[in-house]
Amino acid sequence: MYDVDYYVILYVNGARKAWSISAEDYEKNPDIAAFGVYFTDEMRAEVLDYFTSILDAVESGVPPLTDPDKWTFNDYKRTIALSLTDGEMDALRRKVAAIMRSGLPDWKKRGPAEALADIERIRAEEIAKEAA
Repeated sequence: MYDVDYYVILYVNGARKAWSISAEDYEKNPDIAAFGVYFTDEMRAEVLDYFTSILDAVESGVPPLTDPDKWTFNDYKRTIALSLTDGEMDALRRKVAAIMRSGLPDWKKRGPAEALADIERIRAEEIAKEAA
């Protein structure tokens, strides 16, 4: 994008481990780190395709299936959980089940499993509230 191929990403760790740490600890957890990234035309196309898919979803009124890997920092959890159809819930359950059977490390499996449990809890609470 913008005819730039090289980018520098500056990471700033605002959460200090302690005010006074040893040089060895500081080397392991620096406050600032810079990373150079070279963007190819294929990477640029991938980013543009992603944004095109968002615009297509908005225009068609059909949102993409909820991604359980991105649930933790989602600000619309309740709205999304309650808007999912039974078919979308089944697809989400299948996706999480496949992740759980995969060879991924446990820490990568935990997020999707917790996301599905959270969605099911929100939906169950709503059903109980409507029944009361």
